[in-house]
Amino acid sequence: MNGRLLAVLFLASLLALFVSWRNIDQPGLLSDYEALLFRPRGMAINYSGLWHWSLGDSYFDLVLTQDGEKIQGDYCMAVRNKIQMDCGPSKLSASLTDGADPSVRGTVIFGAAKISFRSHLTGEIGKALLRREGKDLVWRVTDAPVGESYILWEARLKAK
Repeated sequence: MNGRLLAVLFLASLLALFVSWRNIDQPGLLSDYEALLFRPRGMAINYSGLWHWSLGDSYFDLVLTQDGEKIQGDYCMAVRNKIQMDCGPSKLSASLTDGADPSVRGTVIFGAAKISFRSHLTGEIGKALLRREGKDLVWRVTDAPVGESYILWEARLKAK
């Protein structure tokens, strides 16, 4: 009888853990990871390209190159009609192969990209999660850089 009681208690605790895990206070985060974990094999995700988001007089451009699981690139964020900008010296015009130091570096894991980015304003490091949704690229900052930064917390970028 003790064996059955232990088994029931074990299953009940697993169920309680699963329910609390599902109710984590970050909406959409678990479903993103669940979708990535069940991605069919052989479906390579390509993050290379020039990605763009804009709203009114603000824009965010992200240029990425991918080699296998490694990603690097640069970004430019401009707000208030370019009065406030967080852009690299090249403002994305130079190729990353010309020796420019990329401000974005990361790795593709289970189809999502975990990246670190360096603020052009302060030099501080932030972290973000990238994922593809159809033809779009979803950018979500998970750890903002310290100090002044104009980077978007979350955005859906289109291929440019």
